Amino acid sequence: MARQTTYWLLRVKGIMSYKKIGEVLGGRDHGTTLHGYKKIKNELDLNIPRGYAQCILDAEKYFSEFSAQHRSKELARKRKEFENAV
Repeated sequence: MARQTTYWLLRVKGIMSYKKIGEVLGGRDHGTTLHGYKKIKNELDLNIPRGYAQCILDAEKYFSEFSAQHRSKELARKRKEFENAV
């Protein structure tokens, strides 16, 4: 479930293609990652009461917060690098 949630997050956020996700996460093919993505999407769409939907949404929230912090730090680093070069 965790791996499939990772597939879903990477696609929803537009970070990687199905093929790239499979390559990076253990040499799987795009069909495997597509299946995992669809499984999580269905889980969220159906809101199956096994507790997974809330865990997946929490993972998405954490991922969004983490990536926003990372982006701002990266932008600050690039600005400083640019200013030092000029």
